[in-house]
Amino acid sequence: MIKSNSLAGRRILLIVAGFFGYDKEIVKRLKARGADVTVYEDRPSTTTTSKILNRLHPALVSGAASRYLDYILLQCRGKTFDDIVVIKGESFTPPLLKRLFEAFPGARTTFYMWDSFRNSKGARAKLSLFDRCFSFDPYDVAETKGLKLRPLFFVPSYTRQVEVQQDIDMLFVGTVHTDRYAVLKRFVSKLPNSINTCFYLYFPAKIIYNVRRILDPQFWGAKKEEFNFTPLSHDENARLYARTRAVIDIERVIQKGLTMRTFEVLASGKKLITTNKSILTSGLYDPSNVCVIDRQSPVLPPGFMGSPFKPLPPDVLYRYSLDGWIDDVFL
Repeated sequence: MIKSNSLAGRRILLIVAGFFGYDKEIVKRLKARGADVTVYEDRPSTTTTSKILNRLHPALVSGAASRYLDYILLQCRGKTFDDIVVIKGESFTPPLLKRLFEAFPGARTTFYMWDSFRNSKGARAKLSLFDRCFSFDPYDVAETKGLKLRPLFFVPSYTRQVEVQQDIDMLFVGTVHTDRYAVLKRFVSKLPNSINTCFYLYFPAKIIYNVRRILDPQFWGAKKEEFNFTPLSHDENARLYARTRAVIDIERVIQKGLTMRTFEVLASGKKLITTNKSILTSGLYDPSNVCVIDRQSPVLPPGFMGSPFKPLPPDVLYRYSLDGWIDDVFL
């Protein structure tokens, strides 16, 4: 049940990276529930070069990050906040976070990680600065005192029922990171010819594709036409889900948390084929709906595609909805 009035009038400063439109969905829903939201990116620049530098050599962008905080504090001068919520906060080092919190001493501070610590240098050092800390990754939660597990969510567009012909047996939509392409190729090579697949393989920048095409052996035989350089919107993605019977999910090797795709697929009433074994203990697992495959030797179990999907119970559906996530992270 939505706690509809509990956010009414709450003044929230939200620091979050632009991430396939999920940041906008969060802000839209917070405002719909009555919150007064001020939102900023979690880094001073969103160019590909800046993102790479910020990830690999944060010291090189520390000056820009400090000036960015100066800009935020100037823009927010005279304001007060009930909550400061930082989602990942990649360019916000502990000294910068201290400056931010000192500027708004009455605010409750919350940290949410939708990435693993192993993929986010320096994130663990920020935990002690916050009043509350959450992560989507059960491995990180198990290894870190005071960190609470809060899985990700699906946005409302995935529960809208659209009557269309299901002309796709298996769908994959996602960024081509780590070994995803190789896992997909191994999986498809073992599928019957009767299975109709559709892949939307996305690179965030052509320079990343060009580098991997040269340096990464899994791409040496790949054709440029296989890849896309524009992300799909949630509505476009949801329309593809409506046409398919099952969706493939391949998490990063270094992550254990369930991806957004996990919840979007099951909320859409579609079967999930995933390499992420964490789903087996998540409460979402049902062998009629979910098939766990091995990323080194991915094989589709006989009969999985032929059995009907079992709809999720309403309480489970709400738990993993955006509203359910907001209840835990913002209330």
